[in-house]
Amino acid sequence: MKFEIEKIKNFGVIKENKDKIVLNDLTIFMGENSAGKSYLAILFNLLTKIEEELNLSISLLENKKAYLKISEILENFEKGEVEISLSKDEIFELKDILEIVIKLFLKKHFKKLINNKSFDLKINYYEFNEIKSILKKSQSDSLFEFVFIFEEEIEKGKKIGLERKFVVEKNKFNIKLIIEQFFETLFVFLVKSSLNIPTSVYLPAARTGYLHTYPILWEYAVKKTFSFNKESKDIELPEWIRRFILELVAPAENISNDIATEIEKEILKGEVKVYENESRIEYYIGKKKVDIPYTSSSVSELIPLVVFLKKGKVHRGSLLIIEEPEAHLSFENQRKIARIIALLVNKGVKVLITTHSDFLIYELNNLIIANKISDIKRPNEYKNLSLNYKKINIYNFLFKGRSKKSIIEQVPVKEDGIDNKYITKNLSKRVEDLKILYDLMEEK
Repeated sequence: MKFEIEKIKNFGVIKENKDKIVLNDLTIFMGENSAGKSYLAILFNLLTKIEEELNLSISLLENKKAYLKISEILENFEKGEVEISLSKDEIFELKDILEIVIKLFLKKHFKKLINNKSFDLKINYYEFNEIKSILKKSQSDSLFEFVFIFEEEIEKGKKIGLERKFVVEKNKFNIKLIIEQFFETLFVFLVKSSLNIPTSVYLPAARTGYLHTYPILWEYAVKKTFSFNKESKDIELPEWIRRFILELVAPAENISNDIATEIEKEILKGEVKVYENESRIEYYIGKKKVDIPYTSSSVSELIPLVVFLKKGKVHRGSLLIIEEPEAHLSFENQRKIARIIALLVNKGVKVLITTHSDFLIYELNNLIIANKISDIKRPNEYKNLSLNYKKINIYNFLFKGRSKKSIIEQVPVKEDGIDNKYITKNLSKRVEDLKILYDLMEEK
């Protein structure tokens, strides 16, 4: 099962998508500058965090079959536990409400991009024939505690579950609050089961700047996350950057990873040190410590990826989103980072990248072709590494004519490689220009 966006229209600079956008094991957004690639990547990241900030108005649900059923059950439920079952028709009736809630959630985070303009977003949610949940209720002298538990099998042998707890003071108890919490949990469950991704990590563009100033930004991010004064204007950062800073400095649970070691050895030529129960990040060349602001831009762009790998934030089943993984890298290192991405995909990490690098795409293309050739016949550098073309989806974000709005089109990826006319057209034009210049030089 793969997460699908059926339609996205008038989302900031994105005019529309010509093809369904399907999150594959490796998903690549490329094309023009300022065409909406980053915002769509961030949208995927935000959806994996939706349980933290989903807000539902009970008025949207009234008169729906599922609402009437849940209301009756909760009004007559005193304590213990009860199983609640929703049919396919009852779930289907809620899909329009879920789309409204998702739009409100995205408008909150993209308010400067959307600027109160309407946009269309249609997500193909996982189709359940039935959803069963368990509701538990307990109480103390002054509190009611409710626990909502959802668990369903979405693939053979693979279940997805969600458990949320809600505590309310007895003197503030209102049945509508509990109904609201139940449906919020249900909607989160529908989104999470459709994504089929437990967690995601987002690495923004311009990582060097954030890394160089992370001690200052970390203090702000903590304040913004845990302070009662959520409207503090100390530093204005988007939500996804705040999360990136917090995750970057969060104490390590695991400080070893073979792919992190490969990046250090092949590209960084040094070692990134993270420490258990500390937020410190250090970089060493041999035994010599190099202060991070004095590292090269290629090193500081990749340090966050190494940190997330070593801390165990990136693992099998998780989604890793990297903006411009090729940034500040030489041609050869762009090829190497393509191979690192292939290693991650083959280890079960879902990867989404935005890129402008033809070198990176050409290396991925070689890995696809290598997969068609028996291992014994491959050149040495492709003997132990290749990519199955079925695991890759590529989308071009292009402006058509004089339009200032982009169109999203899927790029054909087949067993014999990537057919990206956007790259070949631009390269052919440069070769043609070069030929003209050589001819004019000979005339002289």
